[in-house]
Amino acid sequence: MGMKGISPLLASILLIAITVTAASIMSGWTTSAFSVSQNEASNRTSSALSCSSGALSIDGVFITPGNGGTASVAVRNSGNVDNLAVTSAQLYDRLGNNFSANNSLTLNVGQLGMLTFKMPSNVNGTVDSSGLNTNGRCYNMKNNACDFQLSGKRGGAMHFDGINDQLNVTQDNTTFTDRLTVALWFRREGAGSGGWDGAIISKWAPDVSSGYYNYFIRTSSNNGYKIDFQARDSSGNPCTYFTNAVAVNNTWYHVALRVNGTSTDTFIDGVKQSDFASLSETCDNSTLMQRNQQNLLMGALQHQSLFFNGSIDDVRVFNRSLSDGEINMTMNGFPVNDTGQILWLKFDDGQGILSCPSDFSSVRVTTQCADAQDVYTARPQC
Repeated sequence: MGMKGISPLLASILLIAITVTAASIMSGWTTSAFSVSQNEASNRTSSALSCSSGALSIDGVFITPGNGGTASVAVRNSGNVDNLAVTSAQLYDRLGNNFSANNSLTLNVGQLGMLTFKMPSNVNGTVDSSGLNTNGRCYNMKNNACDFQLSGKRGGAMHFDGINDQLNVTQDNTTFTDRLTVALWFRREGAGSGGWDGAIISKWAPDVSSGYYNYFIRTSSNNGYKIDFQARDSSGNPCTYFTNAVAVNNTWYHVALRVNGTSTDTFIDGVKQSDFASLSETCDNSTLMQRNQQNLLMGALQHQSLFFNGSIDDVRVFNRSLSDGEINMTMNGFPVNDTGQILWLKFDDGQGILSCPSDFSSVRVTTQCADAQDVYTARPQC
C-alpha cells in the first residue's frame, strides 16, 4: 500500500531508514543483553575461582559453662581470599540444640577474629510435657535457677545438691483417688541430709489429722541406701516397702510405684519387687490413696529436712494403674497410652546449659565461599 501524498521514491527511502533504525536498536539490545550475560558469567567464574582458594580454620573454643554461660570461638582466614565473610556460626550441645553467634566477622587473609555466643538465660521452672501445664518451680538451687544437667538418662536431667534443693509441683488433689502410677529415673550421687537420706519424689504430710495421705520414693541411709517406697492408707498408716535393692552411687535406676486400690506394687528397672525387708507397721491395702492435697516435691520430703543428692529424669505420673508392660515401656522410652497421665517432666528445658566439656558437641562456621568452612569437635577450653 502506498503512502498518501508522498512520492514512491521518498516512501521507499523512508521505509529503508525505519528498517535500518529498528535493526540498529535490536542489535543494541542484543549486544547489551549479551554483554550483561557475559559479565555475569565472568563474575561468577571469577568468584568461583577466588573461592576455590578460600579457607577458614577454627583455632580454639573457649566456654564459660552453666546457666547463661558464654562461648568464644577463634576463627582464622587461612586461605588466599580477602574479605572472607562469615555467613553462619553455630554452636551445638550434646542434645543437638544449636545457638547462633551474636556477632559477624569479615577477615582478610591471615586475620584472626572472635565469634561470641551467649547461652540462654537462667530458667527457674520446668515444663510439663503431658499437656496439662502441671509445671514445676525450682527452689534453693544455684544462681536462683533450676540446676539442669544435659547428661541425664534420657536427654536432660534435674540435679539436686542434697542440702536444700527442691522442685515444687502444684497439683490438684482431685486427680488422685485409689489408682496411681509414679515412674522415674534417678541417680544417687552421695549422701543427702537427714537420717533417712532424701526423698526422690514425695507427696507427703506429717499426720493423718491434716487430712493428707501420701506416698514417696526414697533411698534410706538408715537402711544401707536401699530403695524404699511408701503409700498410706485412709487411716494414715504407712505401707512402707523396704526393698533389698541398694542404690549404688552414680548408677541410674528406673523405679515405679503402682497403687491399684487394694494392692501396691513396686518396680526397679522394670522388675516387680517381691523381696522386702521386715515391716514394723501394719496398713490397710484396701484403702490406699484416697486423696492427697499436698504439692508434689522432687528432691525433698515435705515438713522435714530430708534432701536428695543426685539427679532425676523422665518423671511420669498417672492417675491409673499402668500394666507391667506399660511400666517397662516407660522405662525404655517407648510411648504408652497417655490416658490418665497428669505429669511428664522430661527436664530437657536446660538447652545450652553446658557442663564443659562433656555437654559440648561442636562448632560449625561457614563463609560466603561454600568450601571455606570448618567444624570443631575437639575438647574446648573451659
